[in-house]
Amino acid sequence: MKNILIPITDKKITITDLKKTVDPYRSEALNVVLLYISKCKDRPTELMISALRDTFEDDALAVLMPLKRELLKEYNYLSDFSVITESSYKSKYDSIVEAIDTYQVDVVALTQDKSTAGLKKLLGLNDKDRIESKLSANPHVVLV
Repeated sequence: MKNILIPITDKKITITDLKKTVDPYRSEALNVVLLYISKCKDRPTELMISALRDTFEDDALAVLMPLKRELLKEYNYLSDFSVITESSYKSKYDSIVEAIDTYQVDVVALTQDKSTAGLKKLLGLNDKDRIESKLSANPHVVLV
């Protein structure tokens, strides 16, 4: 079984974006992990964190559940295909590394920016290397 992690920070991601990631691996048994990452930009006080988590969780469900339904519908012909949804409130790097450990991820699919500067901004080249070093046997970070 191949485990694919798709971190989502942009609410505008579409099923087409996800299919570009999943299609190359559809001949294998697949477990797709949709990870919604939301980090509060304004450091809230401890009293506000609980309320913010509820709001972020609602946002995560609103983004993840339609994508999960569409993926399951699109790939219903695959006998061994599953989708897991998860949300995280940490930094993008920490969230991805934690998901890699939790789900034994083989492939991390990152949203492709139009320029290398975009990738540097997205994760930083050092973080991309650190993420690749956390992956199992064949480390693979793909841009979609």
